[in-house]
Amino acid sequence: MEDFYNKKNYVFEQMRSGKIGKVMIKFAIPSVLSLLVGDFYNISNTHYLNYYTGHTGVATLAITGNFFMLLIALSYLFSTGTQILLSIYLGRSEMKNVKNLISISVVFTFVLGIVLGAVLYKIIPTLLYLFAAPQALFSMTQSYIAVTLIGLPFILVYFLFFGIFSSFGKFNLTLCMSIIFCIGNLFFVPIVLINGYGMAGVAWVNVIASICVDIILFSVLVFSKKFTFCFLKDMQFALIEFFKVMYIGLAYFLPFFTKIIAMTLVLQWMKSYNSVWLLASWGAYFRFYMFAYMVMVGMRQAAMPIFAYFKGYDREKAMVAYETIVKWVGNVAMITWIMVLIFIDPIMKFQLDNIYGKHILLIMCLALPFAGIETLSLGYLQTQLSIKLTILLDLLDKVVLILVTVILVQLFGQNGFYYIFIVTSIIMCIVIYKIVTHKRVKRYN
Repeated sequence: MEDFYNKKNYVFEQMRSGKIGKVMIKFAIPSVLSLLVGDFYNISNTHYLNYYTGHTGVATLAITGNFFMLLIALSYLFSTGTQILLSIYLGRSEMKNVKNLISISVVFTFVLGIVLGAVLYKIIPTLLYLFAAPQALFSMTQSYIAVTLIGLPFILVYFLFFGIFSSFGKFNLTLCMSIIFCIGNLFFVPIVLINGYGMAGVAWVNVIASICVDIILFSVLVFSKKFTFCFLKDMQFALIEFFKVMYIGLAYFLPFFTKIIAMTLVLQWMKSYNSVWLLASWGAYFRFYMFAYMVMVGMRQAAMPIFAYFKGYDREKAMVAYETIVKWVGNVAMITWIMVLIFIDPIMKFQLDNIYGKHILLIMCLALPFAGIETLSLGYLQTQLSIKLTILLDLLDKVVLILVTVILVQLFGQNGFYYIFIVTSIIMCIVIYKIVTHKRVKRYN
């Protein structure tokens, strides 16, 4: 482990010497590409489902969107907590703790994945009710969720491995794994749909692809001697370390979890319009918005190891890094929006025909600069271990989301659903940025 850190990874030296922008480029490009490759599969999946199953398949994606947000919340509970704590230990050069934490997180996450998968499997009917699944889509949605929960331990470990390798700046490796995952899915999903396996077949493709990537990355850890069972000699230490992981991860888990609640309320409201077409339209738009938003998430994921490293090495430089990277995020967000503007027509044709005009999607994507700065700011607070403040600000975000939705739907009817992201993002971007850069918060961190 020490050889790996000292001889093969020079980004830490670059960060210490103040080359934050250079390191951010090295991290951000593969980080963003990794997420875009993954979400490109989601958009392609929407296209395949629309072609083979019609609007019912796309509407199922809209319903299961909240379910997958739940899985992402659970995944990042462990992966971001591990990533941040590993980066802090790296900043302190505590290499023994780094090695122990990797093994502890892998074992405990897999075990908890088995337990959580079994619990959620038992309450699938309740989940379907909460996610506003119409009776006509009940069977299709149930089979999709059931298969996914069977593979939950492997899905959680999949995300965890990405967090572990990202803490060392190995974003090129995670990008390669994302490409392998998506190529496998893009090849097999049309096959299972053509052969009539439906949503269950699609879910099995996802699970098997996750297992394949897990095997590859686990092999890398084993052969590089980063995975051992030495922590079993002191289970009390192991439990304390994993408790730290989950505590730090709460600042990512709770935002996703509360967003699930907020978006479930939005879906319940949509359901009141009794329109599968509206759900299909929302599913297509939301899928593409999330594809563009992945650029912002990738920037945040690239920045968090930098912020956390400086938390362990030099706290004052963490704020310098934040101010530098915020400029990057704003500029990249605007470039992304311009790209959407240029390619909007083929995008709309590929996604779904006969939905609201393209100007609605452009307005949704105009929220990207504000949403990007908001999520980066929350990530900064999380890496500086301001966990309670991060959670409180996220709760405020969801309250604003609900209030904005109520107001816009009252004013514009169902068209109001498509304006909620930009209005909410502008409000929260300003609030959180001001809080992070406030002098008292600087001293507190």
